[in-house]
Amino acid sequence: MFSLSDLVLAKPGTLVSSFMHQKVVSADVLTKQETLAQLIAKYNLLTIPIVDHENRLVGMVTADDALDKIIPTAWKKKLPRFYYYNRA
Repeated sequence: MFSLSDLVLAKPGTLVSSFMHQKVVSADVLTKQETLAQLIAKYNLLTIPIVDHENRLVGMVTADDALDKIIPTAWKKKLPRFYYYNRA
């Protein structure tokens, strides 16, 4: 696992293995939306892998999706720049 900033700041030709992190931050399929958003913020992630009970990848949740689920509707109306349409 590596961050977007790790990738962008790496010198051209650098092997990904030289800057990737061994510990992968992931979430279980039963993780609450608020917890997903907290993990994404804590580790500065754009996406977080979702794994099943056998630690197999079953999907990904993006930062946008996680935050969209926890930000109150009233706030979204005050932030039209970010929420200019009704997201379903």
